[in-house]
Amino acid sequence: MPSRRELLGSLGATGAVAVAGCVDALPDDVTRRLSGDFGSTGPDSESDSTGDPLADDAAVRVTLTIDETRPLFESRHVERVGPVKEGQTGRASVPLQLTEAGVEVVAERAAAAELAERYADAVIAVIVDGETREQFEIEEMLAAAIVDGEWSGAFRVTFEDRAAAAAFRATLVGDSS
Repeated sequence: MPSRRELLGSLGATGAVAVAGCVDALPDDVTRRLSGDFGSTGPDSESDSTGDPLADDAAVRVTLTIDETRPLFESRHVERVGPVKEGQTGRASVPLQLTEAGVEVVAERAAAAELAERYADAVIAVIVDGETREQFEIEEMLAAAIVDGEWSGAFRVTFEDRAAAAAFRATLVGDSS
């Protein structure tokens, strides 16, 4: 029987991936996101090898709300910011890769919030410089993978268009171009 990590990876590899750049990410119909989502649960995601470091002054905070809002991860947990990618649906995304410590923090905080059991009630928000940029839900299998420590730390924020994704990325890496 395949491990949960293998199962999640194969779902993404065979599914219709809406966001380019995360080869083994879960497809849109599985993630049920509103406007963003977590990325790969496997180790072979392109975000593992590309991208820029987060700018020292970038203020990123991701929260998890289940009954109450609590931090999920912060700027210090982001290792890299990947390039803007456009998916098959025309939506653009910016992949983030968390540090190893960041993955552990997310797993601990998600477990404390009972994310694996209460995923249907969960809303995750991406906040930059105090402004909520995106909010989305999470699928049961991915919530369980995060809590069980089987998630790779790949996270992506999806936008309606490339310009919004590029502006978000520029804010994170301190690029004014």
